[in-house]
Amino acid sequence: MTPRGRTFQGNDGRTITRGSIEEEELLSHVLRLARLKGWCAFHVRYSQGVLQGSHTPRLGPHDDATGWPDLVLVKPAVGILFRELKVEKKKPTTDQERWGDILTRAGGDWAVWKPSDEDRILAELGQRVQP
Repeated sequence: MTPRGRTFQGNDGRTITRGSIEEEELLSHVLRLARLKGWCAFHVRYSQGVLQGSHTPRLGPHDDATGWPDLVLVKPAVGILFRELKVEKKKPTTDQERWGDILTRAGGDWAVWKPSDEDRILAELGQRVQP
């Protein structure tokens, strides 16, 4: 079976084919996996214009948290993960890349997860990846 044909169960019991899901479904799946493995998670639904913050250098005139990663996952004795979730054909925005660069330069573990990254997601959350 090809990687695209692999499926998993959504939180609502639906069978979802990897590579065909929306970002909200990916989020639900990742949060379920994180809970199962003992991770604490913080999700920002819409960072644009909702949260205040400041960041330097500024690339625009905004004073908010635009581009902040979708998920911050924390597990004591393991670490902190900053993850941006994207559907297959989408790329991070300039603001998301900027936050990724800032977090990485500060020693953070920032990355983008897509549905096709399921094996990597499982491995990074400490799940056993099935052959």
